[in-house]
Amino acid sequence: MEAGATAGPVPNLTLAGLPQPLRYFCAFVVAAFPATALIADDFASALFFIVALMGLISIPFNRASEPWPREVKLVVFALVAFFAVAAFVYVVSDLSEPGYKRLGRYFRFLLFIPVFLILRRARIPTFALWVGVAVGAIGAGLTALDQIYTHIVFAPEDRAQGSVHPIIFGDMSLLMAALSLAGLSEFSRRHRALALLPIVAAILGLMASFLSGSRGGWIALPALAGVLVWHGWHRIARWQVIAACAAFVTLAVAAYAIPQTGVSERLHVAKAEIEDYLATGEANTSVGARLEMWRTAWIIFREHPLLGVGMGGYSREKTALIEQGIVSPAVASYLHPHNEYLAALATRGVVGFASLLLLFGITLKVFYDRYKNPRLEPTYGLAGIIVVVAFIHFCFSGDTFDRSMPISFITFMLAALTAVSPRSTSQARTRNTTLSVIVIAKNEADRIEPCLKSVAGWADEIIVLDSESTDGTADIARRYTSHVEVTDWPGFGPQKQRALERATGEWVLSIDADERVTPELREEIDLLLASASKHAAYRIPWQVMSFGKTIDFGRSGRAPLRLFKREGARFTTAQVHEHVSVGNGTIGRTCGRLIHDSHRSFAHALEKFDKYAWLWANERAKRGKRDNPLNAFLHAAWMFFGILILRLGMLDGRRGLMMATLFAQYTFNKHAALWTLQKSKNQSNNGTSP
Repeated sequence: MEAGATAGPVPNLTLAGLPQPLRYFCAFVVAAFPATALIADDFASALFFIVALMGLISIPFNRASEPWPREVKLVVFALVAFFAVAAFVYVVSDLSEPGYKRLGRYFRFLLFIPVFLILRRARIPTFALWVGVAVGAIGAGLTALDQIYTHIVFAPEDRAQGSVHPIIFGDMSLLMAALSLAGLSEFSRRHRALALLPIVAAILGLMASFLSGSRGGWIALPALAGVLVWHGWHRIARWQVIAACAAFVTLAVAAYAIPQTGVSERLHVAKAEIEDYLATGEANTSVGARLEMWRTAWIIFREHPLLGVGMGGYSREKTALIEQGIVSPAVASYLHPHNEYLAALATRGVVGFASLLLLFGITLKVFYDRYKNPRLEPTYGLAGIIVVVAFIHFCFSGDTFDRSMPISFITFMLAALTAVSPRSTSQARTRNTTLSVIVIAKNEADRIEPCLKSVAGWADEIIVLDSESTDGTADIARRYTSHVEVTDWPGFGPQKQRALERATGEWVLSIDADERVTPELREEIDLLLASASKHAAYRIPWQVMSFGKTIDFGRSGRAPLRLFKREGARFTTAQVHEHVSVGNGTIGRTCGRLIHDSHRSFAHALEKFDKYAWLWANERAKRGKRDNPLNAFLHAAWMFFGILILRLGMLDGRRGLMMATLFAQYTFNKHAALWTLQKSKNQSNNGTSP
């Protein structure tokens, strides 16, 4: 390996913790909320609001806390966007009391922010969450057995419901059963005997769902089982996966075969009611009424496709359709179409529907990325995936977000799962292959040392090509590697190709002098190269530092291809915006990020963009490309909109706006420069002065 200083940790702001009593209280809430959500919902709701209030109160006292991770910003954006669309539609087209009440329930989504803040500061013991989920599933199962079979003398229930609506009870019991299995490794890690607790919790939670008779929620059962099988297939012995699947099928068949569970009866009734509705339009049955409500919502959406009829407009429009004889009077008493997707279309139009898809899509992507991170314990990513997948399916058959507890539950679980810092699962591992790091530089004396320090002592070789720097860049580089060569400047692509040709490692990591490899990224690369990689190259996301702060979105959210197998790889000959071609093979993406100190100052940003604009224009002018001022303006406007809105640059605040403006100006300049070069060439050919 190259001689040099060992790379130190990347500076990180410390997070001020809470006093010990408050930490204990937060740990209690994290366990008690899921444990009591279905059997004492008022108590659970009180805990939820108390923690949210604590988070709000703590904000002024925690101004120096570490920045929000990118994934948290995305979750906050999804939740705020959902509420903002609902609020906008309410103000524009509703202002009714039912709409106000529904908007009040949606407000709970915004409590994610204070709950996340307080739980992050509390640094809670993560095991508390899994205990709470397991206890909640066990409590739901015992409560269901009690309500159905032991209260014979005292008015037995037809359906188990705990302290909430039977549909909510069945849905959430099923979810907590799946979550209990997701936390199985957390129990077995402490003691093998403890693994029985989540298994028992899963069985009782599933039983509670069956005894609730919540047929709609059962459509989530195959999806949740599929997620758990997908998780276990490559992480535990195959015989264990097969045995678990066999046990699950046996339990489901038993629930269907035993008449006392009521499962077979409710499924047969549902089948008959569907057939009756399709044949005769019969809407006086439970399922028939639901299908008629779906049809009603679809009719309303078709008449009001953009913004719907408002948060409280469904009942009004439904009544009008009944009076006109278009839909059956059997649905007159229902205030919601019992399908969250159709409800969004009817009450908030395609805009509201898009906000619901955005909520699910972003949160699912956030937890999938966390799950796929090879450095981190996958349990928390898996739990997040299960929560989102479950709610995606629950929304098909119920008024899920028209009730307070489901909103509180998903908000609390998202906050708790993003607030914890998953434990690193990796141990020090030696790469099976050699790694070369290549760097090109020119007058980078103020930035190249942190770059080389971040890979010194880790890479097998470091190659630096210096383009005749006058500030001592080459001398600084020689402190970290003996492979330093001073050359001319042929352009970005040709210069990087020169560096690549000097590399000898089986894998190559190409970084710039203004970039740094974080310890987390080094660890992940070691893990990837320690095993037989299925990819020929990897894109590495940027963590851009601009004007002293992190920029997570906009153009800064890109992931350039930087890690690749040397054999068959080649850089393009572009003077600027070069890229590497890796030939055959797939391309992966790392979870770790590459710190990119993009701009020293605003003046440096202007200088850099001006240089790149002229390089871009000259390269295209040589190829005979043409341009005009109108095209320059349109490209600049689209760039501004794309960075600020489509690429979510607005989530970076004022710096996001600044970066969108800079890139828009750069885009205008490069197209305008091409136009001026074209005009100069035409005037020269005509024999006139420019």
